[in-house]
Amino acid sequence: MKTRHSIFRRINLFSLWLFRKKGLGLLSFLLLNISLQAQTLDEYLIIAAENNPGLKAAYARYEASLERINQPGLPDPELRAGFFFRPMERFMGNQQADIQLMQMFPWFGTIGTQKEEANWMAQAQYQLFLEEKNRLLFEVKSTWFELIRLQEEIRIEKENLEFLEKYERLALIKFQAAGGNPNSMSNPSEMIASSSNNSMRDVLQIQISKRELENSIEQIEANREPLQIKFNQLLNRDIRAAIQLPSEFSPIQLEVGKLEVLDSIRNNHPLLA
Repeated sequence: MKTRHSIFRRINLFSLWLFRKKGLGLLSFLLLNISLQAQTLDEYLIIAAENNPGLKAAYARYEASLERINQPGLPDPELRAGFFFRPMERFMGNQQADIQLMQMFPWFGTIGTQKEEANWMAQAQYQLFLEEKNRLLFEVKSTWFELIRLQEEIRIEKENLEFLEKYERLALIKFQAAGGNPNSMSNPSEMIASSSNNSMRDVLQIQISKRELENSIEQIEANREPLQIKFNQLLNRDIRAAIQLPSEFSPIQLEVGKLEVLDSIRNNHPLLA
């Protein structure tokens, strides 16, 4: 297992590679804000941020809005030219051609206002890009933890199934022993029949419980499949690709209070910005 320092070093190298190769310096440095829940989850978050088409589109819209900041300016001059087949008689002499050059000048302050508007629109697109990034990372993490939950449910159900199989073997032994020697009983035949019926009832009850557990495991497996497809779609890869989940999972403890979380949302949430 890599240390936290080595993980941060790997992300920094990844950011530098994006900046040099793909020109996505801003996007790559934003990945440094990803919380490191586990090594494999961290890797999946990077894959999603690099390959998700929705996040790429949001970043492209932001880059396009940046280009519009420097666009406002003087409109292009208009040039008009005309040629006469017959010379036109003028006071200054005969005119053979006519050339006009016109330049429009906007009202004072209009260009500056347009640039300021474009700058605010670019900032809005940047916040929308951050919102898209947060939404993507949230969906990746929530799907990841939901897969872990289902994995744990399957593990527990299988453990319970193993216990029931042991109880079933014991109940069968008890059922077989009930038809054996009655020892010294006042009414041996009635005691044997009663004990045999109870043992058979226990066996049937355990078998019913086993079947319920098997159905439960099958249902959980069925619920896990669409989550696996969704997770791979968020990473923009083959929907049947294998997903590595940790064998053990420790609960996450929140170290901040409710009011601190609300203050952080007010100050940092992209849609509010």
